Amino acid sequence: MYHQSFVTCVWCLAMAGMYSADLIAVALSEDMVRNSVKHQYISYHATALQYSVRIESPTYDGPFLGQQVLDSLYSTRHLTTRCPNWTMQDLSLQEKIILKTLDCLQTKYGSAPVLRQLLPHFHYPDIVFGVQIADTDITLSQLELCSEDGVLVPQSSSGAVPCAVVVHGLGAFSEGSQHLMGLAKVKVRQLRTLGFRVVELSHFELSCMSSDFYIQDKLLAACTTSLPNL
Repeated sequence: MYHQSFVTCVWCLAMAGMYSADLIAVALSEDMVRNSVKHQYISYHATALQYSVRIESPTYDGPFLGQQVLDSLYSTRHLTTRCPNWTMQDLSLQEKIILKTLDCLQTKYGSAPVLRQLLPHFHYPDIVFGVQIADTDITLSQLELCSEDGVLVPQSSSGAVPCAVVVHGLGAFSEGSQHLMGLAKVKVRQLRTLGFRVVELSHFELSCMSSDFYIQDKLLAACTTSLPNL
């Protein structure tokens, strides 16, 4: 098996939440990755695997890819993360939906919600803030984040619940259902692992955001219910 194919297989196992230290060690061998760097998919699969291992398999202690190899992978990636300092020009439909969602949240709750690239191995940033709830009154505050191995994690501050709004696009669901699939499911799982309460919004829910209680109910549900088993 070619190494780039092996990396893809180990990444697929990681997407399913299965991590084998022996397989990861081979997949993240710097010499092997360096020899495969020009192949189209290894640039994403290797970086996504490394970040996912750091998030979901903290007992794995190496080897990891060094920064020089990661930089070379990013330079050849066919899909790069987007800068959150967007304007409405030249945006994809998904990006426009995220910005409109941010605008709705800021209109209702002020400037606390902001765009952040929490997970560097995912294409789109998410909307993050802290939430404090008193009865049914909701107050949003800016969330303090720190970088751990390139991943942004919430810092505990003043009792606010760290919250991330993930806007799912057209391809996030299996056909004819509301069941998340693929990378969308992995993203939600990893954000929860990092300590975020995740508010999931579908692209078709944007029209509901004008309701006074729609997003409030979503926030209450995310921040007051028990976390699902990961």
